[in-house]
Amino acid sequence: MRQLSTLALASALLASPALAQVPGLLSPTSGAARVATEISPERVLIEADSVTEDDASGLVIAEGQVEARFEGRFLRADRVVYDLNARTVRATGNVEIIDPDGSVRYAQDIEVQESLEGGFATGFSTRLLNDAVAIASSAQRLPDGKSRLRQVIYTACRICENEDGSTKAPTWALRAGEATLDPNSQMISYRDTVLEVGGVPVLYLPYFAHPDPNSKRRSGLLYPDIGVSSTYGAYWSQPYLLVLGEDQDIVIAPQIMQDVNPLLAVDWRKRFFSGEVRVQASGTYGRKFDNEGEFFGDDTWQSSIAARGNFKLSDQWKWGFGVERMSDIEHDRRFDLDVEGEAPGLFASQSRRLLSQVFLTSQTRDSFFNASMVSTQSLRPFDTDANLPLVAPSLYGTRRVNLDDWGLKGFGEINLRAAGLYTEREDFIKVGRINAEASWSRRTILPGGFVLTPFAGLRLDQYEISRANSDDQSLGRDAWWAGSELSWPLYTSSGGVGFIVEPKVMFATGTEDPNDPDIFNQDSLSFSADAERILDAQPIDGFDLLDEGTRVAVGVQTQARWGGQNRFGLFVGQRFSDADKPALSRLSNLDREQSDIVSRIQLGLGGLLSADTSLRYDAEESELTAASTLLNLSLGPATLGVGHYFTSDLLTGTSDSEALALTSRVRLSPNWAVLGRMTRNLATEENVQQRLGLEYSDDCSTFQLLVERDRNEFNRNRVSTNIRFRIALRTLAEFGANDD
Repeated sequence: MRQLSTLALASALLASPALAQVPGLLSPTSGAARVATEISPERVLIEADSVTEDDASGLVIAEGQVEARFEGRFLRADRVVYDLNARTVRATGNVEIIDPDGSVRYAQDIEVQESLEGGFATGFSTRLLNDAVAIASSAQRLPDGKSRLRQVIYTACRICENEDGSTKAPTWALRAGEATLDPNSQMISYRDTVLEVGGVPVLYLPYFAHPDPNSKRRSGLLYPDIGVSSTYGAYWSQPYLLVLGEDQDIVIAPQIMQDVNPLLAVDWRKRFFSGEVRVQASGTYGRKFDNEGEFFGDDTWQSSIAARGNFKLSDQWKWGFGVERMSDIEHDRRFDLDVEGEAPGLFASQSRRLLSQVFLTSQTRDSFFNASMVSTQSLRPFDTDANLPLVAPSLYGTRRVNLDDWGLKGFGEINLRAAGLYTEREDFIKVGRINAEASWSRRTILPGGFVLTPFAGLRLDQYEISRANSDDQSLGRDAWWAGSELSWPLYTSSGGVGFIVEPKVMFATGTEDPNDPDIFNQDSLSFSADAERILDAQPIDGFDLLDEGTRVAVGVQTQARWGGQNRFGLFVGQRFSDADKPALSRLSNLDREQSDIVSRIQLGLGGLLSADTSLRYDAEESELTAASTLLNLSLGPATLGVGHYFTSDLLTGTSDSEALALTSRVRLSPNWAVLGRMTRNLATEENVQQRLGLEYSDDCSTFQLLVERDRNEFNRNRVSTNIRFRIALRTLAEFGANDD
C-alpha cells in the first residue's frame, strides 16, 4: 500500500519523448526471439515478444511477457501501452512490480499519467517487507501524492488455501471500505474498519490509523495494558510515544483505575554521541491503599523515579549514574511498577533496597579503577535510616604486573589492590578507611604433570572511626599470608567420553588474629567459602575481614564430555584451620577448624537438560546446611524450569529458609500453550507468587490471558490478584502484559 507511488513511478519511467527500437535482440532469459526497447535518457529497458509504434495514433505497444527494468526495479505485464499524445502509460494483465527492497505489488490493470499527478489500478495487491499483505479492489493515486484504496483487506498473516481450494481466513485482518496512504507522513488510515479474528468480526472502528510497516519510528499510541486487579479494580493504561528526534523520545502513559485516582508514568530516553540517558518516573495524588483496596491516611503525592546514564569519555574511561527512589515503601507494589534494579550501575542492590549512585571507571588489559558515591533507600518495613550508609566516596583500583615484561622471565606476576572508603550512618557512626594490598603468584609445571602455584600477600589497612557518644578511634592493621597450591590434572578418554580428574590441595599460613573487633565491618557481611572459593587463600569479599592463621583446603574436580554437547562436572572440597575464628560468621564457612563440605554438580544433556546444584554439608552435625539448584528441562512440547534454595538454621541463627520457584510452558498444539509460574516459601508453606496463562500464537499474532496472585513478603496476609490480557498483532499493534 505504501509503495503505490513507487509503483506509479516504475510505470511512468516507461514514458519518454525519445524511443529507440533495437529489433532482434535476444533476451538472456528466453530462448525465443525478443524485442528490446531502450527509453532514454532514463535508461529504461523494455523487453517483450513484440514492440510496435503506431505513428497515426501515437501509441507504443509492448506485448507478450513484457518486462521493464529501471535501477533495480522490475515491471512485468502481458501488455504495456504508452500513449505519446495523452502522455499516459497503461499496463494490463498479470501486472507485477518488484522493488529493490523485495516488496512486490500486483494488479490486473494499471494506468498512470507521465507527470505522476494521477494514476489508477484495479485488482491491486501488495506484499510489504514484513510480509504484510494489502489487497484492494482498486487503488488510485491522487494529485497530492496520496494513494486511496477501496474495499481493502490488510493483514500480516499468511494467506493459505483449504484442502477444497477455498481461501482460509487469516488469524486477523483489517477490512475497510476505504484506506488512504500518505507517503509524507507514512501513515495508513482507514474508514469504516472491522477487525476480524479468524474471519469473525470482533471490533468496529469508524476510523483507525497505523504507521506503514516500513516506516521509521514515529509518534503515536502504543499498546495498552488492560486488566483487572483485586486492589484497584479494572484498569487501562494507554501509553503514547512522542518522538522528539532521531536521538530521543518520551512515552507518556496515563493509567485509569476503577477504584483509585489515576497514575501518570513517563519514560524518557535520549542518546548522545558519547552515551545515553533514561528516566522512568511515575506520580499520582490521593490516599494510599493496601492490597485489599482499603484506604488510609490523607491525600498526598506518591511518586517514583528510576534514572540511569552511561557515558564514554574515551576507550579507557567511562562515567555514569543511577537513581532509584520512591515516595514510600509500597508505591511500586501498589501500582505494579518496576523500580528495583531499573537503574543499574557499579553496585547491585539487595531485594527491597534502592541504590542511587554516580561512578567513574577506567579499564585496560591489566588494570581497573572506579570511583563512586552511593546512597540507599530501604523498602523493608523494619529497616531504619541509621542502618543505611551514605558512601561518599568509594575508591578501588587493581593492577596486574607480569614480571616477564620487566625482564624477570619465569618469576610470575604481582597483583596490586588499593581502596579508599568513607561512610556515614546519620549520627550513629562514621568510618573512613584506606587499604593497600600486594600479592604474588607463580605457576610452574613439575615433572609428572603436577602444577605448583606458590603465592604470598601483604595487606596494610588504616581506619578512622567516629561513633556517637564514644571517643574517636584510629586503627591500623597489617597482615600477611603465604602458601602454595598443588594440582594434578589427569585426562583420559574411552568410548567417546573424555574424562578430566584434577585433585587440588592448598596450604597457607599468615597473621594470627588480624580481625580487630573495633573495626566496623561494612563490606564483608555476606559471603561464603563455597565451591568457587574454598581453595582460595583469601576467600573473603571486601576488605574489612581477613582469613587468618594456618589453613589447608583440599578438593577434587572431575569433568566428563561426550557427544559434543553433553557434559558432567563434579567438585568436592573442604577446608581445615588450626583454630576456630570467632570474628567470622557461621555463614562464611570459615569460622571453625573444620569447614562444611562443599560440592557443585553440573550436568548438561544438549538441549534436553541442564542442571547446576551447589551443596554445603556439616559433617560434625551430619546435616545439610545449604543447597541451591537450577534446572531446565525440555521434553518435546513441554519446558520446565526449577529453582530450589535452602539455608539451615545452623547458618541463619533463626529458622530454616527454603523456597521453590517453578516456570513452565506446555505447548498443547502448534498454536496453543499453557504458561505457569510459581514461587513458594517452603518454610512457611505459602505461595509468594503464582501465574497461570493461556497463549495462542502463530506467524502473525500472539494472544495471552494471564491470572496473577502475589503475596507481600513482609506482610503475608496481604495478597493481590490481577487478571491481564495481552494481544500482539505483528506490524499492527501489541497490547498488555508480558509473560517474561
